[in-house]
Amino acid sequence: MQVEQLPSSVDVEKIFQEEQDKELLQSLLLELPEREQDLIALKYGSGLTNRAIAKITRLSESNVGSILHRTVHNLRQKMGVSP
Repeated sequence: MQVEQLPSSVDVEKIFQEEQDKELLQSLLLELPEREQDLIALKYGSGLTNRAIAKITRLSESNVGSILHRTVHNLRQKMGVSP
């Protein structure tokens, strides 16, 4: 008979905090303007480079980088995360 080990209270708290962080991030992402949502999705969801995103969106590569940098910085601030 195999006995399953239950997670410690530290593990449960960590899992709970991670779940809360995901929910907060999702909420914050939905509040972003559509352009920023699209750029975040292309960069982090699809794993595209800034150059590839620039070609798709017809923005300059430097503009893509600036928008992403500013957007991620603002998201981190709202989540209380240091860069």
